[in-house]
Amino acid sequence: IRSLFPLDHFDRGERAYLVEGPLDAMWLHQHGHASALATLGSNITRQQIDWLRGNVTAVTLVFDNDEVGWRATDQLIGRLSQHGFHVSVVRLPSHVKDVQELSADEIEQALSGARSALELKLGV
Repeated sequence: IRSLFPLDHFDRGERAYLVEGPLDAMWLHQHGHASALATLGSNITRQQIDWLRGNVTAVTLVFDNDEVGWRATDQLIGRLSQHGFHVSVVRLPSHVKDVQELSADEIEQALSGARSALELKLGV
């Protein structure tokens, strides 16, 4: 079973920020976002979804700014929405590949600019 990382430091609350890699999750933790978890890849397993369902109601996707990350985000919006999560998405600035390239201020700006899956679907 592929777990989410780092569960032992996850700050339980209403929302989880999902990223692809463990270094991305640690970067967000270092910048005050202890509700960040890495899926350890661009997909999410049934076990990971089950764990999330027992611990959060909202998920914000902060996947890499590349073709794989965009595809994964599109797929996960549907999968997570089907399981009753409130899903939002952070679109990283075009000049970065992942959250590790953002400063503390840029992280705050990116996360505060998260858009709901519905807004994205409607093109709002």
